Amino acid sequence: MSTAEQLKREARREGRVEGRVEGAANVLLRLLSARFGPPAPEIVARVRAAKEVELERWAARIMHAQTLGEVLA
Repeated sequence: MSTAEQLKREARREGRVEGRVEGAANVLLRLLSARFGPPAPEIVARVRAAKEVELERWAARIMHAQTLGEVLA
């Protein structure tokens, strides 16, 4: 495999990861809005900057959390 092909594969892989993270952030923000009302801009920024593992952890917590703070702890 040529260097160019390797670079293309890596770029596609990174694009898929970025798309997955962006989608997870969008879903989490909709869930937060439905559960606790529209999130403050700093919460939106925090969610959008989060890594995939954080988004997964927060999404799991939203079902049982009583407050936004419990979700994002």
